[in-house]
Amino acid sequence: CKYRMDPEIRFLVEPRSSAPSAHIFTWADALGISRERIIIHDRPVVARRVIGKPFQAVHIDWTCLHGVFDEKISKHSSSSPHALVYVRNHAGIDRDIPTTITNELAYMIRQHYPKMPVKLFTGSETFNETQHLFANAKIVIGPHGAGLANLVFCKIGTPVVEFITSSIFRPWQMFGGLTIDLPWWPVLLSSFDARAEILGAMEVIEAALNSSGFV
Repeated sequence: CKYRMDPEIRFLVEPRSSAPSAHIFTWADALGISRERIIIHDRPVVARRVIGKPFQAVHIDWTCLHGVFDEKISKHSSSSPHALVYVRNHAGIDRDIPTTITNELAYMIRQHYPKMPVKLFTGSETFNETQHLFANAKIVIGPHGAGLANLVFCKIGTPVVEFITSSIFRPWQMFGGLTIDLPWWPVLLSSFDARAEILGAMEVIEAALNSSGFV
């Protein structure tokens, strides 16, 4: 983020597949980084200087990103905030909460908070739609996953209820989320299809909303 305005800096991206994700260029466009400055790491690269650290050693700080999008976040503000439930449905039971359980949880939230709309985020939304959903979220609820990187669009103070398991205990998004004051409410599950445990998280959701001043 802090190097986005330096035309001498190039950004090296190593895609997981042969074709880079379109999300790379969408984020570059949003940050004002020309696509010519994005280098796909599929060939040797010669550089005068390399800036970077091993991922495990990186201190993730979203203050710069949040500042860049802050004005846009304000433009996306709505007078009727909603609860946002993040849906993962492409990696199998080891990573995703079954759709039936997700729908049950969304229904329970609607029943408990009839004046607060509940919306689902599936990852198929456009960049602007994603900004709008997260910027107007009173609370974000969902399993660990890359889609939670969109928490950077949330307003300061938005609580995050993240479902994790002992095998997926890598809440790296919240390392960034904590730098923009997003309270983290982790829920440790025995598995991502543990229906009773997931629906039992209503107590955590209620506590998170109460702590944020929601009535």
